[in-house]
Parts: sequence; structure tokens; C-alpha cells
Amino acid sequence: MTSELVLTGYGFFLKKKGDRLITEKKGERREYPVRQLELILITGKGAISVDAIRLAVKYGLSVYLAYSTGTPYAAITPVIFTGSAETRRQQILAYYDERGLHLAKEFVRGKLVNQANLLKSLSLSRGRTNVELAEELHEYSQRVMDQVKKLDSIRGTLDKGADDRIRSVEANGAKVYWEALSKVIPEGLEFPGRVTFGAVDVVNRLLNFGYGYLRARVTSAILYAGLDPYAGYLHAYRSGEQALAFDMMEEFRPLVVDRVVITLIARKMVSKSWLEKDGLKKSALAKLMSSLRERVEHRVKFQGKKYRLKSLIKKQPRNLVSHLKGTSRYRAVTGW
Repeated sequence: MTSELVLTGYGFFLKKKGDRLITEKKGERREYPVRQLELILITGKGAISVDAIRLAVKYGLSVYLAYSTGTPYAAITPVIFTGSAETRRQQILAYYDERGLHLAKEFVRGKLVNQANLLKSLSLSRGRTNVELAEELHEYSQRVMDQVKKLDSIRGTLDKGADDRIRSVEANGAKVYWEALSKVIPEGLEFPGRVTFGAVDVVNRLLNFGYGYLRARVTSAILYAGLDPYAGYLHAYRSGEQALAFDMMEEFRPLVVDRVVITLIARKMVSKSWLEKDGLKKSALAKLMSSLRERVEHRVKFQGKKYRLKSLIKKQPRNLVSHLKGTSRYRAVTGW
């Protein structure tokens, strides 16, 4: 079953027929039952009928428009979502009390633990072929986990400076993590370290496109839960950006995107030939998207049960609502 519709390249046409979305391009036609879709992401250039948009929003689907890098620049969303005004009031107020502090710390804890687990996994996989590298990666994993311990000592509220201290911990962990990953990326791929805007190397372009895909999924889940994607905690200092979406992506970046990109590299599937002037070639995007689709179907253990990652992406904003209401405590997904 196809759970997402991703359109790349040029010259496509998206229309509707009954309760199906139809794509046409160079004589090739595909049909997607709208009830089975969870995500519509358009990174290419083509034509979209108004009827297709109406059908999507009728079933609660948002249509995300993104640059060739994967970064969304616009979204067409349903006018009515679930949730209440009280939920959004509590979302804002939480920034000024312990609830917001806990959330910011938990977003970073989840990211760091999952980064450390990925490094540990890489260490184990290289234990027989390169003992020296395996030991080095294990040490890096421990250094990332050392940053997690620093979160416990942070007190106060986000509006009184605690946010800066939390971001400092995250930044220190990121520095160690990306330095470690550079050890497993072949020199021929010319990885310069983590680059967001303006990346020209294939590794960062893969990561950036993957994060754009993840952002679309997370933003949809946030809207369905009745939350405001702009009112965040960890990234609240970023004016005009979807702070909560960036917040809730953090724990899933290593679990979904980083894991996929590193696996493609380890299988010797990635090369500089995947690059074109403005981004990634269509064939490269097809391989990346296929791997991402497979990865979000992967099950991980969370709070005593096993869930598909795509289900947890939907579940976490609802758990955040429960945290705001005081009915449960938000915990990051750290399964592997």
C-alpha cells in the first residue's frame, strides 16, 4: 500500500478522478487512493488541479511544496483541524513554566541518545573489519552520551536563559556526532561536515532532502493533533519558522534520515554522480525515497510496545498534548 505521494522532476500533472489522485508524466499514469495516503510532497515543477487539492484537504491531507533540496516553502492545509483553543493556549503558556523546560530537554535527550545509538551500531558493525575504527566510534558514542547527563542539571525556565544552556548541550553533542560520522564516509564523497543551506556535496544534499521529507511528516502530525507548528520550545528563538516542527523532528533525525543515508553509503550505493547542478538527480531521489519509505515502516520499541516509526511520528504530538494537559509526561522515542 502506497502511503505517500512524492512528485519530483518536471512536467507532471496531478488531478483527481473519483476518490483517487492521478499523476501523469510523459505518458506514464499512476493512481493513488486518497484514503491510503498520509503525505503529499511536491518538490518538482508541474501542474496541480484545484480538484486534486480539494480532494486532498477533504480527507485531511496537507499538500507540501518544497524546493529541489527538500526544504518546504509552502503548504496547502485543511481549514479545520482537530484540537481546541485551550490546547494552543497551554502550548504557549508552557514556554514559561516547567512543562516547556521538560519538553526542550527531552527533545535534545532523544536526539542525543539516538545519535549515540547510531554510532554504537556503526561501531558494532565494524568490529570485525576495522577494530581501530570500531573502538573510536564507540568512544564517540560515549562522548555524545556524556552530553545527555548535562541536561539533568539545567533548571529554571526557557524564557530566563535555560533554552540557551540546552541548545549549548545539543550543539556540543552535534559537534562530536558529525565528527564521528565523517570517519565512516569515504573520502571520495568529500564530506565537509554538516552543511544545511547551500550544500554542494552529495551526503549533505541527501541529509537535507531527507530532513525536508521528515519535516513534512512531522508538521502534518502536529496539525492533526491541534497544535501550532510555530510555537515551539527548543527552537523558539527562530523568528518566522515552524519551531515546534523543528523541535519534534529532533528525536527522529538519527532514527529515520541519518540511518538511511549512512546505510546507503555503507552499501556503496552513493556516489558524486548522484549530483546535478541544483540538487540530486531523479534516480538518486528515487533510491533515497524508497529507503525512507522502508525505514518509516520499521518497528521500534517505545514504552513497552512496538510501533512503526511513521506511527510514532503521528503519536508524539498527541503525547505532547497530554503533557500540556498534565495527564502524562512527554518522553522522546529512543528505540532502535
